Amino acid sequence: MFGLFGKKKIKQKNLVQVYVNTIYDVIERGYPEIAEFINEEKEFQKKPQLTNQEMEWFMYIVYGANMLKLYDYFDAETADNLKLLIVKEIAEKYSDKEVDIAEDIIVEYEKYLNDINKNTKNIIKTMSLAIFNKYELNDYQTEHYQKLNQPNPVFQKELNDMVELFIWNWEDFLAKYKIVD
Repeated sequence: MFGLFGKKKIKQKNLVQVYVNTIYDVIERGYPEIAEFINEEKEFQKKPQLTNQEMEWFMYIVYGANMLKLYDYFDAETADNLKLLIVKEIAEKYSDKEVDIAEDIIVEYEKYLNDINKNTKNIIKTMSLAIFNKYELNDYQTEHYQKLNQPNPVFQKELNDMVELFIWNWEDFLAKYKIVD
């Protein structure tokens, strides 16, 4: 009971700024490692040659997955409000496209991830499959896995372990903060 009184209050707008900036910092520092891992994957028969210029797709995948997680921790109305603020913040700060276009792209990525997540029911696996599809990694696999059109399980497990680090830890955050309007 007393734990609730000890929480710091944070406004939604401030939360969104911290959330978007922190996740972007993790993306910016982590994408080169993801790209290097994919480029050097021993399970591939040829190298994908991902570059830092392709980070934007990865950014949309990470934010889309994190926005889906909002609904695990908040009621639909609060999650929807946070999502709108998050999309606007990302589009204004971290996309090199016009704000309206960037907002549409972000929302489309979230929908795309939601479609994958309906089958996987696992946001981490959803992210790794989205990366696999978006970067057309099936083209680089051995013939056996190309025919299956599924990631090699060894590769997917390793990628899952890496992308898990890009998910916002709501449990820790909500243990310390109470969100207010």
